[in-house]
Amino acid sequence: MANSNEKNNQANIVEPVIRGGSALNNISTIVRRELKAYFSAPIAYIFITLFALITGIKFILLFFIDGQATMRNFFDWLPIMLLVFIPPVTMRLWAEERKHGTIEFLLTLPMKTWHIMMGKYIASMIFYMVSLLCSLPIPIMLYFLGEPDWGQILTGYFGALMLGGFYLALGLFISAFFLDQIIAYIVILSSLAMLSFAGWAFVPILLDGTFSGLGEFALKYVGVTGHLESLNRGIIDLKDIVYFISYTAVFLFLNSFFVNSLKFDKKYFMKGFILMVALLFGISFMINLIFADNIQLGRFDLTQNKIFTVSPSTGKVFKELKYPVTISYYVTPGEKMPVQLKNLEREVRDKLEEFKRISKGKLVFKVFYPDPNSATAEKLAKRKIVPQQVQTLASDEIALKMVYSTLVISYLNQKDEVIKLFDYNMLGDLEYIMASRIYRMTFSVDDTDYENKDLFTLNRAPEYIYSDMKEGDVKLLYLVSDPTILKGKLPDKFVGIKDKVSEKLKELMTASDRKISYRLVTGSDKEYARYAQVLVAKGSFAVNDMIMDDKKLTLDEAEEKKNGKSDAKKSDEVFISGIYITYRDKDDASISTVSLENVDDLIVNINKKLSKLIKRTRPKVALYAPRKNPTQQEMMMAQVYRRPPPQPRDDFQRIEKLLSSGNYEVVRVDFTEKQPLPEDVKTVMIIRPENLNQRQLYEIDRLMHEGKNFIFAVENQQLDISKGSVGKIKVVCKKIDPGIKDLFKKFGVTVEEEVVLDENAEILTVYAEEKVEVFGMQGVQRRPVPIDHPAHVKVLSENIDRKYAVTNRVDTMLYYGGSPLTVDLELFKKNNLKYSKLFSSSKKSWSVKSKAGEISTTVPEKNEYHPNQALGIMLSGKFPSLYVGKPVPAWPDPPPQPNQPPPSPTPKKDEKNSIVGDTKKSTIIVLGCAEMFNNSFVNAPQHRRLLTNMIDILTLDENLVNIRSKTYEPRKLKAVSGKQIMLWKFIVIGLCPLLFIIIGIIVIMRGHFSSLRKDEYVTGGEIL
Repeated sequence: MANSNEKNNQANIVEPVIRGGSALNNISTIVRRELKAYFSAPIAYIFITLFALITGIKFILLFFIDGQATMRNFFDWLPIMLLVFIPPVTMRLWAEERKHGTIEFLLTLPMKTWHIMMGKYIASMIFYMVSLLCSLPIPIMLYFLGEPDWGQILTGYFGALMLGGFYLALGLFISAFFLDQIIAYIVILSSLAMLSFAGWAFVPILLDGTFSGLGEFALKYVGVTGHLESLNRGIIDLKDIVYFISYTAVFLFLNSFFVNSLKFDKKYFMKGFILMVALLFGISFMINLIFADNIQLGRFDLTQNKIFTVSPSTGKVFKELKYPVTISYYVTPGEKMPVQLKNLEREVRDKLEEFKRISKGKLVFKVFYPDPNSATAEKLAKRKIVPQQVQTLASDEIALKMVYSTLVISYLNQKDEVIKLFDYNMLGDLEYIMASRIYRMTFSVDDTDYENKDLFTLNRAPEYIYSDMKEGDVKLLYLVSDPTILKGKLPDKFVGIKDKVSEKLKELMTASDRKISYRLVTGSDKEYARYAQVLVAKGSFAVNDMIMDDKKLTLDEAEEKKNGKSDAKKSDEVFISGIYITYRDKDDASISTVSLENVDDLIVNINKKLSKLIKRTRPKVALYAPRKNPTQQEMMMAQVYRRPPPQPRDDFQRIEKLLSSGNYEVVRVDFTEKQPLPEDVKTVMIIRPENLNQRQLYEIDRLMHEGKNFIFAVENQQLDISKGSVGKIKVVCKKIDPGIKDLFKKFGVTVEEEVVLDENAEILTVYAEEKVEVFGMQGVQRRPVPIDHPAHVKVLSENIDRKYAVTNRVDTMLYYGGSPLTVDLELFKKNNLKYSKLFSSSKKSWSVKSKAGEISTTVPEKNEYHPNQALGIMLSGKFPSLYVGKPVPAWPDPPPQPNQPPPSPTPKKDEKNSIVGDTKKSTIIVLGCAEMFNNSFVNAPQHRRLLTNMIDILTLDENLVNIRSKTYEPRKLKAVSGKQIMLWKFIVIGLCPLLFIIIGIIVIMRGHFSSLRKDEYVTGGEIL
């Protein structure tokens, strides 16, 4: 009965084959047979279970420690996992057939060999994909615990399929050569290991250290993992797809060719097989060589924010440039680079090409290959272009190699911006680094050595200097004396100078398209004495170049006159050859002496002068952050110990340094009558104001009316947290009156007189009191102790609204001792103001009334929480004025200085109301905490990013922050409890293995397992 059933089953499978089905039917028949063989064997379920367990454990071990919602760790380690997984899956596909002799029967069936081969390959791919599906709990977990980049995860899985398909094709090919599965397993494992390790940095380094160029060849054209890097980052580069598809196709074709040759004489076909192998691998290698280095097929960035694609915002930055930017890339040639940096030049070139394309002619880049041991290296070092030591291997020894990789941005006459680039990880941030520096460079002109005079050569002058000028904007007066006045004593350096200078100025006038005009002024000209006198007044003294009050002076007498030591006397031995420059009849400059010694550089020198005349100023930001005057006790201690009086304490001086390093001009103001808020700023920062008077409020109100932007960091209290000797934490509150309540109330904002507390707290160092005994005397000392406290409020990622440019890429922050903000939405609507809540407290937050003295911070019951309190808001629109129609408040008299008599009253000026005209639109950012920007916390990465975001948006352009949002952003996990962590660990590690164990047991219990026999090939049987 059993034999009868087996024959019937065999007939059911063989019948459609014998009838000569289509290719699709034949392949599907083999696929069904192979899948039945896979999933009818218990070893398959054991194997999938082990694969799921190992990959799950490997991923989850560091997942909650890293705290990042990404699968990069999984995909980076997948090639290693497949080294163990793929060989057992493929080792028996042909070896088992040859061992049991079923291959002869198989090849006599009325189907083509490639049908059988494709059936086996597709079945193995399905088995692999089922195994890969066991990792699905990972993205499910990421969905609930964070905000993963789904584009990056999608390309990671696509890369896993490409890699698995390639490995399976290779394993299937090798399996056909052997009768023994164990031997096939060893050879497949060794081959896959070679392909995988060839793409790892240390192997190519080792190869290059032994045979120069071999490591680079292995990395580009042999190694597999190098072609997975882009896919794992979220980029589909078609050249990587060409690599996987071409080699997969080669192995599948050779597999079919070799199996088909088993029907014929082996000796006759072996020569043809070897030639076929050489031909196909040669073609595949040439295809990859062409597309890897010469032809750009296409590149698709699937990351959420397109972080590896140049954004339109960068194009806007380039579009607004009036003059082109030159980028010089100094890099060591690829053949001399360590293997781990072989592709760096190509990656940077690709970025620069994309910048060049989107800039539409506003960016020019050049690549230079300096030698660290040449004389040029010294000149480059003066410009801070220096090589860096990189470890490599040479003759089996670790060696240090000096290599260049530096970008230099040049714009007009500004100081070059130097960017050192020795890390692939910087490529994700390169767009923002370059765009931000280029943008800021357009605002300032610094004094430069001008060693690189190519920037101001004649043929480039119209492009860089004169493009936005009109005809006649620049006027040059060339003052030259009559050479006969020296009675044959004219120095050689002035012989024929007038003609030489005239030729140069004609060239310059033509090159500038007559935007520059010049006029020759000789000694007989009525204006000669006047302009010569102006040159002298400007300090333009030079050899044989002086005249004053229409009296001719010798050089020594002129110098004495300049220094006030002598009166002018007549002399017939003076010669003037100088240039007076005017720009739009407003600014002027001069070149004191033009002789044969410097006439060749005349155009360069004129352009240098003009570039400074048309200079812009750096973006200006006003900062008002009151300094703390020394206490009376500190003053007395200084007197006792005969020390100089202590200077006022500045808790916010690092803000000034931070913004200055970003190429902002920061104006620190005391906000008094003698030092008011400047008129030419666009953004004003007011940090921790105290007792603002009516005149100060008026000045803020007036500037707001004029369209200035403001950042307010306002506190109603300061906290002092300490730990007592018995372990009790003591919180003492000091009240502050910012004096800005009336102004905020006018447009509907209130900084509450409360302290925000939150169970999600940062760990900070506070002082603990402990009893000590010294020489028999007891006392109390304070020592630093790290604690987490509800007043150390941690603003969580989930409570930061990143859709606004202000909070883009801003992660967890500290909101220490701050207040909640409340807003009157009805008043906003009435005044047509736009309101945005930037970040808030968590669900486990509450607040207590701030009062002088100790306050309670006991955690309340859950129903007493005040969740999601606004901590930072942004308002924009036309703000109603508090002082329109009211008289201008007078400046109060300055307070008396310590140990000084009171100043006499200042007479008050009769000022009229200056708040007139239409209200202009402005933007205001209000934070209820200033402590986050003090010297202790402002350098924290998230606080620094928030500060620069606010300043960039309000002062410069939102485009910069839009570009910054594209750079790599760590995607942190939400806060999870210990129980949640245990649950997710079980789901990731144990859910799929448990499921396949149950399925395997059910299959075993139903008795569906059978063994593979020679005469039962097409009925299915045990494979593994």
